[in-house]
Amino acid sequence: MKSKEQIKSEIAKLQESLNKIEEQEKIELDRNKYKPIYTKIPELNIKISQQIYNGKTYSEILKLVKEEQIATYEILQKCRNLDLNKYPQFKDFLAFVPNPDKISKDNNYVTSFDANSNWADLYCSWDPNCGSPSLGVILFRSLK
Repeated sequence: MKSKEQIKSEIAKLQESLNKIEEQEKIELDRNKYKPIYTKIPELNIKISQQIYNGKTYSEILKLVKEEQIATYEILQKCRNLDLNKYPQFKDFLAFVPNPDKISKDNNYVTSFDANSNWADLYCSWDPNCGSPSLGVILFRSLK
């Protein structure tokens, strides 16, 4: 017969396993919830997400997507130079972009790209966990 301590220990292990499973299911649900819908941009030979994925910290976003899927500053600038009548989603937006600078990346600095109809701004912060409902990322893929 098992002692109370053994039973308590087994219950604690089962609860820990259950918590891990629930966390994994939550991440999987988030992945499906944030599954991107892409617009083809043949001029740049890419597909880009139609929405900005926001309301999460950069670290939380990286649990859902790979950093290589996040549009860079250069890609977003090229998009902004397209015909805005054809691609109106690039007229006004605010998004995080991966920081290509090795020193900044090694120190977990993040960069935000802010653009509207008459200006654009690139900003760097030291806090990789800062979050705002208005900040997010734009995903892209190369056309095959």
